[in-house]
Amino acid sequence: LLKLSNFTDMSSASCLLSEERLLCSICLDVFTDPVLIPCGHNFCSKCINTYWDSRDTCQCPMCNEKFSTRPELRINTFISELADEFKKLVPVKASTPGPQLPAVDVLCDICSEIKEKAVKSCLTCLTSFCESHLEPHQRVAGLKGHTLSEPVKNLDDRMCKTHNKMTELYCLKEQAFICVLCLKADHKGHNAVPLEEQYEQVAATKDEAQANIQKLIQTRIEKIAEVEKLLDVSQVDSAKEKQATVQVFTELIQSIQASQAELVEAIEQRHSAIKQKGEEFLKELRREVTELKSRSSQLEHLSQSEDHYHFLQSFQTLSKPPHKSCPDTDLCPDLSFQATRGHLTRLKQRVDEIMEEIPEIRMKRMREHAVDLTLDPDTAFYSLVISEDGKQVTEEDNIEEDEVTDNPKRFDICCEVLAKEGFTTGKFYFEVQTQSQSQCGHNFCSTCINTYWDSGDTCQCPMCKREFSTRPELQVNTFMSELADEFKKLVQVKASTPGPQLPAVDVLCDICSEIKEKAVKSCLTCLTSFCESHLEPHRRVAGLKGHTLLEPVKNLDDRMCKTHNKMTELYCLKEQAFICVLCLKADHKGHNAVPLEEQYEKVAATKDEAQANIQKLIQTRIEKIAEVENYSMSAQVDSEKEKQATVQVFTELIQSIQASQAELVEAIEQRHSAIKQKGEEFLKELRREVTELKSRSSQLEHLSQSEDHYHFLQSFQTLSKPPHKSCPDTDLGPDLSFQATRGHLTRLKQRVEEIMEEIPEIRMKRMREHAVDLTLDPDTAFYSLVISEDGKQVTEKTTLKRTSYRQSKEI
Repeated sequence: LLKLSNFTDMSSASCLLSEERLLCSICLDVFTDPVLIPCGHNFCSKCINTYWDSRDTCQCPMCNEKFSTRPELRINTFISELADEFKKLVPVKASTPGPQLPAVDVLCDICSEIKEKAVKSCLTCLTSFCESHLEPHQRVAGLKGHTLSEPVKNLDDRMCKTHNKMTELYCLKEQAFICVLCLKADHKGHNAVPLEEQYEQVAATKDEAQANIQKLIQTRIEKIAEVEKLLDVSQVDSAKEKQATVQVFTELIQSIQASQAELVEAIEQRHSAIKQKGEEFLKELRREVTELKSRSSQLEHLSQSEDHYHFLQSFQTLSKPPHKSCPDTDLCPDLSFQATRGHLTRLKQRVDEIMEEIPEIRMKRMREHAVDLTLDPDTAFYSLVISEDGKQVTEEDNIEEDEVTDNPKRFDICCEVLAKEGFTTGKFYFEVQTQSQSQCGHNFCSTCINTYWDSGDTCQCPMCKREFSTRPELQVNTFMSELADEFKKLVQVKASTPGPQLPAVDVLCDICSEIKEKAVKSCLTCLTSFCESHLEPHRRVAGLKGHTLLEPVKNLDDRMCKTHNKMTELYCLKEQAFICVLCLKADHKGHNAVPLEEQYEKVAATKDEAQANIQKLIQTRIEKIAEVENYSMSAQVDSEKEKQATVQVFTELIQSIQASQAELVEAIEQRHSAIKQKGEEFLKELRREVTELKSRSSQLEHLSQSEDHYHFLQSFQTLSKPPHKSCPDTDLGPDLSFQATRGHLTRLKQRVEEIMEEIPEIRMKRMREHAVDLTLDPDTAFYSLVISEDGKQVTEKTTLKRTSYRQSKEI
């Protein structure tokens, strides 16, 4: 392996490795990304690809070997390293045309011992002569007609390698020098002309070629001025961008500090809400305990009553449990303190995410986690072809499934492939909705309506029974939610109270005509209440002694059957109603009915069980009271801890942003440095191209004075054709401008505001700053909508018809 780094001086490097050996024969410059084609010749990757793209067939530009399919090119690392080392040691010269005027002395071919310097070359004899040996060509008549030119090296190269004859013709099709015998062999049928004729035709285009070269030179000079101006502007923009970046970060930190104050206030508000909710829970629980104890007492008192009707009427109400279950002790069901910290954590994560959007920072951080992956061909879909190194995959349409070996790991449906290395992640999130509104307009608690729909096969409104083809997407009805919250503050919701209670006021005597005395007994047979004096006949007269007497009862006539005006002495088990004997032949015909006494005995037997259930409910609520009191105390401690943790997270967040500011300023400097470096490379390349083009122009002018037609034709095409690569683009920052950087910072500040808006207390506080007073316009209302007088409420009445709406409008 030849290592140029071992060369001790430039002269030794030049003697072992000349620049000519490292020149691409297409662009005539030192190799850049050299590739080796199948015939063994090397070219720049871009040059050979451009050359093949411009032709119908792929062939070598040097030996003209043709390839049936376009070869797959790979970098020749040895030549590439050699060229790189050479560029470091030897100043890269402007590209030179192929055969040039001799740079070293051409010696006389006739001199036998000491070779004299040649003064002329004979293109007929293909021999170079010194002054003395040239004399016969100047004297002998037969030699005077030979074509003489300036000394030319390697004249034997002008001989046809196939037929060993002088190449006197030029094949227009192949653009090659040929001999007369070639027209009968490889170039049979091709259009060929004498060198002199082709020379005259090509020489006529010399001025046009010179003009094109001058145009290319002028274009690059203008580009140089443009790039220099861009570099000056970039320097100014970089300073402005750093200043703007620091300003935006300063505003961002100020915004976060304000958000910290808002969040601490929100935590205090939340604790206050928890405290208030806990007190409401305790008040409700204590009220329920009082109510249940009252029920227990009334039930015990009721069991001593001799009034079977009243017992049966009251027992069911007193013994059944409350409609609502014991209140939940979750004082903050929608958002806990942990969720608040979650908001702050996501805020910090979002800062990192936005910084990751900046390419320089993202690339810097990505490199810290670099891994090496290799595609697993055993998993590849049958039409996918994996490269030998496992780094590339291509899809081939001409591959059939049966051509690929079976493998249990192979994708057989999806056009996919896995890597041999595996990595896992674990991210997830969920959404919680509270009060919601269905599509028909009716309102329900979110939990209630979702539970209702989960329990049925179809989604329908529990009120209007309207069915929905797809499950509606529920939204919080903020108006109803706020209204309910305000109502809870103003009105204390009463618990359900039992139906008929034992009389709380005096029952008066039905017999007293003027001043009604207080009744002491009620007769269930007479359905009359008596005072002490008017009760005397029931104690004395034998026919009245058998009547059923009990403690005074109000409204005894309610015990009469409203249909038949007879005493309700029976109890219908099916309808659970008091009936008379005639009801069994009418509305309750065929129903199972029993005497009140029998039903009384059956129900009275369950009194102890009912009492036990009530005591159980009382005990449950007493335990809940203790639980809520304990929760309220811990909430106070948690609130202080949460404020501490909040301040700590905000402090870390600000520190993170300050670190991000430093990263971003560094990224701006790196970007400017990259732009500056790219600009300097552009300038270097443009100036090199200008030098090269000027050299081409000079050589072309010198070439036009040559009498050597072969050399002229051989060199003109290379000198006159434009460079394969176009003038470099002057966009020094195509990936990301400074304006985009400011966009990142603006979005970062906006995201801070968005995350703070996710905290309910802060969102509600900010929303109320934009409160407006609205009044509904009845003139715009749909015909079934009824607007209240103050224009603040709207209800829908399905009984209204469009016709009645029109009539009312006409009136």
